[in-house]
Amino acid sequence: MKASIRTKILGALFFITLLTFAVVFYYSLQGMRNLGRAAVAYGDQLGQGLTGDGRSALIRQAMQELRSTAADQAYITELLLKGVSLPIENIAPNVSSPRVVPGLSEAPGLLYSDQSAVVPPDPEECAAYSLSTETPFEVKNDKAVLHRLSSMVPFLIYLKNSSPHIRLAFASFPNGVHLKYPWSRTVLGFDPRSRSWYTEAVAQKGKLCWSEPYWSATGSNELTITCSKAVYGADGKLVCVLGADVSVEAVSREFITSQTGRAGMPFLVNSKGEVIAGGDIYRRLSGEWDKTARLPSLLSGISSDGPVLWEKMKTMTSGILRLRINNVPCFAAYAPIRECRWSLAILLPEETALKDVAAMEVRFKKTQEDTLPVFRSYIFERGVIFISLSLILLVLILLFGYFMAKHLTRPIFKLMDGAKEIGTGHLDARIELNTGDELERLGDTFNKMACDLQTYIRNLNQAARDRQRVESELKAAAEIQLSMLPRTFPPFPERTEVDIYARMIPAREVGGDLYDFVFVDDRHLFFVIGDVSGKGMPAALFMATAKTLMRGFARNGLSPAQILHMANNYLADENESCMFITVFCGILDCSTGEAVCCNAGHNPPLRLAPDGNSSFLRLPPGFPLGPFATEFSSVYKEEHFTLAKGEVLFLYTDGVTEALNPRDELFGEGRLELALAAAPPESNSLKETTDVLLRILHEHVAGAPQSDDITMMMIQFNGEKTV
Repeated sequence: MKASIRTKILGALFFITLLTFAVVFYYSLQGMRNLGRAAVAYGDQLGQGLTGDGRSALIRQAMQELRSTAADQAYITELLLKGVSLPIENIAPNVSSPRVVPGLSEAPGLLYSDQSAVVPPDPEECAAYSLSTETPFEVKNDKAVLHRLSSMVPFLIYLKNSSPHIRLAFASFPNGVHLKYPWSRTVLGFDPRSRSWYTEAVAQKGKLCWSEPYWSATGSNELTITCSKAVYGADGKLVCVLGADVSVEAVSREFITSQTGRAGMPFLVNSKGEVIAGGDIYRRLSGEWDKTARLPSLLSGISSDGPVLWEKMKTMTSGILRLRINNVPCFAAYAPIRECRWSLAILLPEETALKDVAAMEVRFKKTQEDTLPVFRSYIFERGVIFISLSLILLVLILLFGYFMAKHLTRPIFKLMDGAKEIGTGHLDARIELNTGDELERLGDTFNKMACDLQTYIRNLNQAARDRQRVESELKAAAEIQLSMLPRTFPPFPERTEVDIYARMIPAREVGGDLYDFVFVDDRHLFFVIGDVSGKGMPAALFMATAKTLMRGFARNGLSPAQILHMANNYLADENESCMFITVFCGILDCSTGEAVCCNAGHNPPLRLAPDGNSSFLRLPPGFPLGPFATEFSSVYKEEHFTLAKGEVLFLYTDGVTEALNPRDELFGEGRLELALAAAPPESNSLKETTDVLLRILHEHVAGAPQSDDITMMMIQFNGEKTV
């Protein structure tokens, strides 16, 4: 038993109500649980956000402080280096010309030094001089030399005492004499002229220069850097090279002193990217005075990110970047020391910079754990209240749904009764609803539908009668048109010298194609094929007129060109619709096979050999009949050819070659030749050849609608006389 609409509505509302209760109840429970989890997650997110903000703020602060520290440290280091280089600049003019102290036989406080020399009680109380292996030994006791060296000792003492970081002050002369203060032993084989600080100073022509770190030759074998300057006399000749040694240990100790109380690891880098100071590098390296000092390089061995840092530092600019040193994330601030084209960098591990954030995360997690029980108790209380209110609301929805279903189904039943009455054929019945809503508009729609159905049925009956009348007229017209075309084949059974077969398939009830043939005398056969522009009744009437004219002119003995010329002028005389027809016509001598033909814009025919080989006739295109009158000699030209025995002349309209398949591919002239070759005339009748061609054509179109009339005609010359 089928349920009524009211029962279905009530059942649907009841089901929806129960489903709503179940869903709300389920999601309320899930919601309470999810709310607790969400509170915890939100707390985590909030904590992460706060710690993230704190992390970002600390990172910015650390980067700013680290960059300032690097700039300050670079400035301090540059002042330290200037404290060494400025005294050299100050005393250089005083030693550029020799000064000899009269009456001195030996310079006080000036002692000779070599590898075996005895150390004086107080090296600070005297200076030392030494000779290179290439310097004549007599120079050792040369009074003039000693006087010259004695005069320079006060300047070296001044230079040594000008900065606490200077370990040794010296002057080296072009003849290999080396003067230094304070006194120290000189290693065997020492030649100051071969040292890098000497050669670089001479190359700089009086400019200050700082050497790369090297192993000292004073006996202490310390890692040393030297500031040196070449001094020239008034004659432009080199007097000596002044210099001051500073130990790398002192530079590193200065870094440590200035960094006390600050985080980070500073280090100095020379112009080659080598670390020359920083940490305990001076303790971890050792070497010989005559060997090149091998220093750690930023380009290799320090870190994979060392080259990145060096690319920034060698530009002699300041900045900060983040990189990894020994797989530890660090901040690296760098600043230039332009005094010697060095650069300073300070490394600070991110973990050190963010230690306060880690402590804040621990405190926040403890606070979150203490707050979680309070959240759960509050969520449980609110959950009970929410579920109670949901139950009350669901009961009210059920009551409201019951009364609304009862109210809504009443006009629906009335609408159903009215629709049933209209459906039984009482189209005059009307449905009266006064609900003021969509149901009332639906009832009005039913009433309008009934009225429209009455009108539609009347119009449909009238259209059916009109269509039946038109179909009858078109059928009669089609029969008349077909009766105008030869349909009996063979048409001349008593004449064996020629055989003819033709077929016309209109695209509509009536078509615009034509074909015709008639003996104009005992020997000559007139044949014609044509295609009228357009389809339907106008094309059929135009075709009938053209066919009648050309048959009449042919029987009056006119040539093909004259026939086309006369037919064109007659058709163009009253052709207000500007219709036209393409025509191919000719006259065949049935005794000899000679043919004369003329073309009026039609497809050229094919000559089909008995074995199936074919070729198109090459003809002037001519001009279609009907658009306007022409002079006789200006348009239509006749052509002559001779058919061999058994040869067939195949004439057709463009409905054959322009037949389309579902892929919009034309049948074309190539497929036409292949289709004709499939049924050669020597083994098939003309009808059989035509049937094979039509079958191949239908296979090509594959059910696509016919868009144009299809007409074809075959004329076979047999070469036999009628007995």
